Amino acid sequence: MKIICLLSLPFILFLLPNFTLSQTEITVQGDVVNLRKLDDVKSEVVVQVKRFDKLSLMEKGKEATINGITDNWYKVKTKAGKIGYIFGHFTSLKKKGQITSTMTLNDVILGDCFHLIFDEIDFGDGRNQLGKYEGIIEDAYTDEKVYVGSKFRVTYNTLYSTKSMACSPNYPEELIETSTIIKLEKVE
Repeated sequence: MKIICLLSLPFILFLLPNFTLSQTEITVQGDVVNLRKLDDVKSEVVVQVKRFDKLSLMEKGKEATINGITDNWYKVKTKAGKIGYIFGHFTSLKKKGQITSTMTLNDVILGDCFHLIFDEIDFGDGRNQLGKYEGIIEDAYTDEKVYVGSKFRVTYNTLYSTKSMACSPNYPEELIETSTIIKLEKVE
């Protein structure tokens, strides 16, 4: 049997900070995406960015519909200091397909890979953002669970990630689309 999972350090990558509280970064999801001078598809291209590039979020811009897809523009800054606008559909904050649901954290498993199990969904393949709950991964290392059994408001979407066999860098990665947490809030 072939086991495939996400390569990560240490077993998970936190790429999408909580937008409503302290959003500072978004991740490019398109192959190659234009960063534009203004929040308009006809505006001059400042630079092109690639899938999984991290961009510093400066502000959420206007909503627009492009080729039948409605999303927001975001003013961002590249690691090289270039500032421009990116259409949200090509980022980790894309609206299309986004789901928010109250779910119970059933388990945090550390085996050959790291897995977060909310209700029946295993988010172990995603580049998940846990925000202020990054300590949730500690539940995999202890018998005294802090978060397992707790209810969370989970916002997730199907986003791109990479996987390799047995979480090993010795195996080639493959591009996948998988359920990925983009916002996590504990329900009191």
